[in-house]
Amino acid sequence: MTEEKNKIIINYFGGSYGTFVQLFLTGKITSNNINFEKKHFHYVKSNTEIIIGTHENEKILDNLNVKITYKKNHIDLICRNKWHKLEEDVNFLKNSSLKIFNDYTLDIDQTSKEIITISFYKNVLLHGLTEWNKILNKNTVELPFVYFLLENSEWLKSWQTIFKKLKIDATPEYILEAHNIFNKTQKSLIQSHNFYKNLKWREQDVIGKGNYLGELYFQKHSQNTVPIDIVKYKDTKHMLSSWINDLDTEHAEL
Repeated sequence: MTEEKNKIIINYFGGSYGTFVQLFLTGKITSNNINFEKKHFHYVKSNTEIIIGTHENEKILDNLNVKITYKKNHIDLICRNKWHKLEEDVNFLKNSSLKIFNDYTLDIDQTSKEIITISFYKNVLLHGLTEWNKILNKNTVELPFVYFLLENSEWLKSWQTIFKKLKIDATPEYILEAHNIFNKTQKSLIQSHNFYKNLKWREQDVIGKGNYLGELYFQKHSQNTVPIDIVKYKDTKHMLSSWINDLDTEHAEL
């Protein structure tokens, strides 16, 4: 595998497999490099001089971008992947929620903090359908999230197109091996997503409840407004906390 010497910047939301793409484009998604026996799996980020991943949007001065775009029906999976962390990083969600609630003085349990933290991220992803998905630079290569979910022949065809646009050589054997590894390493996540996606509130896990609450907030308050940093607004946290109580007791129509 050879790479063009121009720097490639991968723009992606956390949970949309930007790190997998980094490794894939540099020839590192192989059975020799990936331990796919772990129950929960995240690919280890590895920026190089050639390929850099970022959660920031495209910039005017970027030479070449690969931008992972997504559709509404992908958001819950992306959000679950964001928070479905490694065994050795089980406190990631807890620590993230503590940062968001560090100036919040009202009494609220830790589980509700985590649900609200996830709901904020879900809201950001929903706004991203119009704000993030815009392609800003003419040289940007769009990478639709659905490419990760394709079956063998369509996976090969779609990823060959990406490699060709980036002028990176990759054999069909390598691309198909990556497909096999991706499916194995993401099996636990996909199973969790499929299990929870259609359940009612009280049957959901913390991530499922965060996705549900984020959807409610977007529909009721956020959809038709200019995106703001809702994390800074104590009233929003208080409101979402009361919604959780209502949903838990089934006393309210939301």
